[in-house]
Amino acid sequence: MNATFLASLALAVVGGLTFTLAQQEAPTTPKADPARQFDFWVGSWECYGRNGQLSGTNEVTLGYGGRVLQEHWQGSSGGGGTSLNMYSAAHGVWHQTWCDDSGMLLRLDGGLTEKGVMRLEGKMPIRGGGEALHRVEWTPKGETVQQTWTTTADEGKTWKTLADLEYRPVQQSKTAVEPEAEGDQ
Repeated sequence: MNATFLASLALAVVGGLTFTLAQQEAPTTPKADPARQFDFWVGSWECYGRNGQLSGTNEVTLGYGGRVLQEHWQGSSGGGGTSLNMYSAAHGVWHQTWCDDSGMLLRLDGGLTEKGVMRLEGKMPIRGGGEALHRVEWTPKGETVQQTWTTTADEGKTWKTLADLEYRPVQQSKTAVEPEAEGDQ
């Protein structure tokens, strides 16, 4: 083999390796990857209403290659539900499908606002006819997340708040007993 061929082969291998490593190390920030925009909601949460009372707990997990958030809600007074959330690159929006033990099915679409608020909206039939527009917003606030769920049945003339919750991270239990050192007995 001649030296030119070996040099070209080495350059191609190193160049390809550098390109591959650069792809793997690319930052996955919300601006670089819209599928990361809702990561602030991932975690174990205690959810408090405006009255300061615990309304429920929520476990939000990230799965399926980091592309799907799954919510597991459990109300303090009973009742529970789950949602699947994902960014649809084909549609350019975030999507949520919520289902709960009351038989409610709510489909929401939307995205991150310029102020960093995740806003999803969708219509749902109401008893007696017509539709109600539901809007759910999640606002990251340091270590907490504010979730506000509102609805309107008159095309936005009046809004009713269905939930206004502050998500606080569940603190790790501090009940674990430290093992005694050998000489302390």
